Amino acid sequence: MTGTLTIDEILAKLEGVKPSGDDWTARCPVAEHDDHRQSLTVAVGEKAFLFTCHKGCATEHIASALGYTMADLFLDRGNNGNGKRTIVATYDYVEEAGQLLFQKVRYAPKDFRQRRPDGSGGWTWKLGDVRRVLYRLPEVVAGVTAGEPVYVVEGEKDADAIAALGLVATCNPEGASESGKRSKWRPEYSEFVRGADVVIWADKDEAGRAHARAVATSLAGVAASVRIVEAAEGKDASDHLDAGFTPSEFVDVDVVDAGVSPAEADAEIRVRTPAEVCAVAGDHPDWIIFGLVARNAITEIIAKMKTGKTDVILAGVDAILTGDNFLGHATQRVEVLYLTEERPPSFADALRRRGMDQRSGLHIILRSGTLNMTWPEIVEFVRAYVRANGIGLVVIDTLSDWASLAADEENDSSAALEAVRPLQLLAADNVAVWTGRHSRKGYAGDVADSGRGSGAFTGAVEIVLGLQKMVGSGNKNQRKVIPVGRFNDTPAESFVIERQGYSYTVIGTPGQVGREGARQALLASAPGNRDGAVSARELLKAAGVTSTIGYELLKDLKAKGILVAEKGAGTSGKAEGFWRPEGEL
Repeated sequence: MTGTLTIDEILAKLEGVKPSGDDWTARCPVAEHDDHRQSLTVAVGEKAFLFTCHKGCATEHIASALGYTMADLFLDRGNNGNGKRTIVATYDYVEEAGQLLFQKVRYAPKDFRQRRPDGSGGWTWKLGDVRRVLYRLPEVVAGVTAGEPVYVVEGEKDADAIAALGLVATCNPEGASESGKRSKWRPEYSEFVRGADVVIWADKDEAGRAHARAVATSLAGVAASVRIVEAAEGKDASDHLDAGFTPSEFVDVDVVDAGVSPAEADAEIRVRTPAEVCAVAGDHPDWIIFGLVARNAITEIIAKMKTGKTDVILAGVDAILTGDNFLGHATQRVEVLYLTEERPPSFADALRRRGMDQRSGLHIILRSGTLNMTWPEIVEFVRAYVRANGIGLVVIDTLSDWASLAADEENDSSAALEAVRPLQLLAADNVAVWTGRHSRKGYAGDVADSGRGSGAFTGAVEIVLGLQKMVGSGNKNQRKVIPVGRFNDTPAESFVIERQGYSYTVIGTPGQVGREGARQALLASAPGNRDGAVSARELLKAAGVTSTIGYELLKDLKAKGILVAEKGAGTSGKAEGFWRPEGEL
């Protein structure tokens, strides 16, 4: 035999071949050995192919059993005309129907090049404008269609090792970039796995983790779900499998803590065209509550303490779980994970009052059960739970309590962003996030600036819902909702809701509701006879109506004869005394 022997030819003659790091394991071919445990290791050395039988079989006996001489095992340094290396493996990259587009070639000593057919039975060592695709593309396309998860690894060897177990695995032909360099994952690669559940298997080094993060960023909004994992033992997927672990026994990795430095993160920033941005986002947000709460977005409800913030959120959650409209907006039925700061007795009481104590689809985490965990640890647990249980909405009530922010930290923009950052990663997992925050005391300005603490909180979310009492309406069950958002579907005008039992109904605009509510309150509070007549000031105070609209309403009610006003009547002294004639209510 000449010196053109390749590793692929050797492996083809062996049984039970499995990748093992940069090497391979197989059953020893020596007849006397009768190997049933893959005792043979095959490697590509600096000068020759190496056989190591862990039962002691000699290399010459192994080579003879395969039909080779010892001389055949030496690498041909002149095989590619460069006098330095030889091809030890090739990996075919094919289009959807299986037609060869190009090959990735592995050399010894370890090196890689790419080549494509030249149309005359030879090769061209420049790809030019040949179409770039993912490795094992036909299997990837079939797997995505069948709804199977897709494993994205760093190299072809790992992909083959996972595929050998009957799973769908792939990689990009260029591999990972050096740490700090631009990602080699192209936007078109993401389209091959659109709608799939993708598991990115990162190599345990800086380049591998940066590559995994870049792939995850590209897949956000494209894949149905994305998770980054690492080997339970060893550096990569092959090491993990060789150690006896199954593909499902990997270790989940938080991309924030995946060893990626700020410089590397900057290097992974993707610049997209308008068409690419629109393709990633889709035609419309995936609304859980139309116009108010969406997947891949964070909604924040801001209210003073004891305003009913939790009550409104629970009403929305109940509508989602039952498929009913909420505040006149359609809902999408999804599983909900609720993180509550309340203690079990009070939260249980709130659930029972609403009839939600037996509601299916509601998952609850109590703050009291997580006091020994940091906020990033809690969110990482939540992300894993969301993926495992198909959660569509996560509620955090309230963010400052769950993130353990002290008063001075709430005012610190850095601390605020540190609290919100894990939620942005959670939302990027194709989950809707709905969080609550308390408003500032005595603040009466723009609702977007009304939240307690730094404005960085509001700047990091997509939708803000201000919740305020309807002062002067005379109805304690009414609340004004002030929506502010980045989406066209979010209501542009404020509206008033009224609690009826344990549900809420939209009853009009603040102007409409405020005037009518005040009118009814004045009529209900006005005495029913002349002897009980009271002054305008006393009547406004009794009705809980502000002077801003109160005096105007009294003038109108008097002009229409609905209320009677007479100086000195009743207890009014020298002022006009107001009362309601019989039947005017």
